[in-house]
Amino acid sequence: MLFEVRAKSDMTSTKPTVAHPVQPDITQLVYRPLQTATHIRVLILEPGKSGDPLRGRLRHVNLEPPRQRSYTWPALYPGLQSKVRSLFMAKDQGYEALSYVWGNPMSDRFIYCPKGKIAIAPNLGEALVHVRRTDRTRVLWVDAICIDQANVQERSHQVSIMGSIYAKAQHVLVWLGPDPRKVAMSTFDALRSLVQPPYLNVSDELVRPHMEEIAKSEWFTRLWVVQELFMAKRAIAVWGYAQINFIYLHAPWSKWLLDPKFQGPRWCARKAWGFQTAIRFTGALHCSDPLDRIYALLALSRNDPVTFRDKIGQLVPDYTKSPSQLFFEVACIFVESGNTQQLLSHVNHERTASANLKLPSWVPNWGEWTQHEPLLALDMGRGAAVGLENDGAIIDHEQCILKLVGIAVDQVTHSTAHDLLLPDIPSGIKNIVAFWAEHVEAPKASTNLDNAIGGSSKQISFLQSLLYVKSIDASLDDVELLASELFAPLGPIADIMPVLSTTPQAKEMLKSLAVSVRDHCRSRGDLNTEESSGRNHWRHRKLFITSNGHIGLGPSALRRGDKLAIISGLKSSVIIRKTEVYYTFVGTSYAPSISNGEVIQDYHSGNGKIETFELH
Repeated sequence: MLFEVRAKSDMTSTKPTVAHPVQPDITQLVYRPLQTATHIRVLILEPGKSGDPLRGRLRHVNLEPPRQRSYTWPALYPGLQSKVRSLFMAKDQGYEALSYVWGNPMSDRFIYCPKGKIAIAPNLGEALVHVRRTDRTRVLWVDAICIDQANVQERSHQVSIMGSIYAKAQHVLVWLGPDPRKVAMSTFDALRSLVQPPYLNVSDELVRPHMEEIAKSEWFTRLWVVQELFMAKRAIAVWGYAQINFIYLHAPWSKWLLDPKFQGPRWCARKAWGFQTAIRFTGALHCSDPLDRIYALLALSRNDPVTFRDKIGQLVPDYTKSPSQLFFEVACIFVESGNTQQLLSHVNHERTASANLKLPSWVPNWGEWTQHEPLLALDMGRGAAVGLENDGAIIDHEQCILKLVGIAVDQVTHSTAHDLLLPDIPSGIKNIVAFWAEHVEAPKASTNLDNAIGGSSKQISFLQSLLYVKSIDASLDDVELLASELFAPLGPIADIMPVLSTTPQAKEMLKSLAVSVRDHCRSRGDLNTEESSGRNHWRHRKLFITSNGHIGLGPSALRRGDKLAIISGLKSSVIIRKTEVYYTFVGTSYAPSISNGEVIQDYHSGNGKIETFELH
């Protein structure tokens, strides 16, 4: 095996850990061992006023109280049994869970308990001061306080049940931070008046400034808060001393999710995810330990298909594992539950620290921060269409090899000079136009692909790849609309048009593409509007063309000589690389002409050869 167990001394900080100068004897005085695997501690936060020190005490509660003995209740009191049971449940489980950003780990505040004090980080201190009541206690679950941070075994176990902790809380209090400008109350009041049930009747221009102000909170950038919010029965946003039901925040963001102008937290705009979806969309969120890329999302697996849920549910958080070991284990779970497509779509070899991990080429490095978004499967299962219906992936666990069955369609010959998503608009446009001029428009680029679906086929494939769509909307024969859609990932149309006006070849390209759209839609009757599958699909990707003229969208790591292939059970094409003795996986791709059926025709005519690819 490639992996080693890392020593405890090498472990970086995780969400349920904090570095603070707490004396060991104080810690031992405060924490008593938990009785069972379903027990947790809660903090009874004492009332206080502004300026008062934080005081509280810890109490053990059971998330799954033992069933009460059965009694025969007098008919005179038919509701007494349920009322007594409710009282017992309320006493044992009546707590709220705090969701917050750890921030600076250096402790400068304390919470005082009867048998000692606990050092807490500044942001947590601020949160407790603001949620503390003035007239009565408040029962809270706070990870940094309620978990014995010095006990590695307890910490790992509490992480494994954290989803249940948040799910069984009466409320989840989302601490967005302090309110130094005193705008939180007026902002929340405005949202209550503007966002009314059914919550989609939102006045965009009135609400947007308030939402942009709220979205500045660091809370929206952290990975751990995803499961904390999605597992909640009811979430309350707390900003300074102002509070509001989180549904008032979710409503406008969910409405704006497909709006390219939307710059808010897209993950927060969605409904609850399963693990497979969450790990796809949360690569840009921050966490302190690469292992938490997996552990912070485990509780969401309850929303996954049963086969995957059962397998991932057996994974127990263990912070002595190396990232390589954990990521390989999770990759195997994807494959063995029939989700090879999902797994391979996560691979991104452009991540800067990938070389530091000893990972097989087909195992994603989930541990690094990235805004890379996996490609959806737009090729519609062409592997199945050639008789490769099943996900026939096989793992050699000892050698860490993934064996796939498929067809090597063609060989990559050229690609865009740079990634599609460049930092400045002029460079981004020139990168795309140069590829079009040399490989799409130029007479020397003509291939037999032009005869497959008409003379404009390469133009349409080029356009489909950039827009990342299966079909072309007839309205794109308008040059200005085409420009705004085509270059949307680079920036707003107001910034795009001035650059286009000074780039003659770009204007020529747009006019040529518009004519091809008109001809294509007239011949195919392809008049249905189709939304782009995402605005982030250019990141870490290039356009490529193969020796037979297939144009597609592929990973930035591709290079001349790589093979374009379709694989048994996969719904997208892939790029693989042949070495002297084996293959490596480069990334998933989208080649519209493959989706249009040419490879299938070749296979049935005897030109396609099924082979086994061993990916190392």
